[in-house]
Amino acid sequence: METKKQVVYVVDDDRNDVDLFSRILEQNGYFILKGYDFREVISYLRQNTPDCIVSNGKYHRGHGLTILRTLRELRERGDFDRVGFVMVSGEEDDALYGTGDVVEELGGKFLEKPLKSLEELVKAVREQISLRQRL
Repeated sequence: METKKQVVYVVDDDRNDVDLFSRILEQNGYFILKGYDFREVISYLRQNTPDCIVSNGKYHRGHGLTILRTLRELRERGDFDRVGFVMVSGEEDDALYGTGDVVEELGGKFLEKPLKSLEELVKAVREQISLRQRL
């Protein structure tokens, strides 16, 4: 019997990061959806439930926290409790906006670019999915 792969939505306006993160997560057994604008994810969430979202912090026309806040609103309505969230963003984003603290307060995981290793991302996704599944 084939087990269903967990779905991870990777979104970033940097296509190279989307491709790199998608490739490593796919190699670790995840089914990957790719997006290049934070609004794509918000639209997707209105009708679908991934297991985890990996998002950039800062976009040309917005911020990854918008995704997390939308996810939080959906959770408060009783939906999407099981969707994990990992933000990968530069230290300037964290320093200017306190993004890392906000992400953690809202139940997500913050990773600073550049990543120490790609395994750091895989571990964060695994932990977020595991944590959300226990809810």
